[in-house]
Amino acid sequence: MNKLKTLISNKDLIIKTKKYTSIIGLSPSKGARSPKLWNSAFKKYGIENEMIPMDVKNKNLFKLLNLLEKDKHFIGGCITTPYKEKVFKWLKNNLTKTSKKIGAVNCLFRNKRGKLTGTNTDGEAALISYKEKFGKIKNKKIILIGPGGAGKAVASYYSNELKKKNKQTIIEKYLN
Repeated sequence: MNKLKTLISNKDLIIKTKKYTSIIGLSPSKGARSPKLWNSAFKKYGIENEMIPMDVKNKNLFKLLNLLEKDKHFIGGCITTPYKEKVFKWLKNNLTKTSKKIGAVNCLFRNKRGKLTGTNTDGEAALISYKEKFGKIKNKKIILIGPGGAGKAVASYYSNELKKKNKQTIIEKYLN
């Protein structure tokens, strides 16, 4: 626990349960909704676990991941801005097929061998939300603006769904 506190910026960290999950990013303690949502679900279903935000600076990211990899009480969690692509690279071969195509991860879990493994649920969630609101995307033109780690995931899922080429445009940079 002491080593963990030296690697994160939010020093008021207290882990109350034996097993825990986390949302890891530059500053998730300043507004990420995941801990509130997951902790509410854990409580409702009687799961002894908690999700804690971990604010980590770039220079400490890989040190933190190495520490969490060894900590068997850490069972996984979320990756957020700006580390989805960096964590993808850190994981090397411990990736799902989907995340390998995307090049970014937003979710960590322990595989059957107990190794941290990455996947990406951003694209699937975006596609489901789009379909619920607008219906099928077949024969529609899609424009994605500013694809970071999440944008790559969205682009991957949408391109798999679109049947015709040239129906998806990605704008990487734009002027303010």
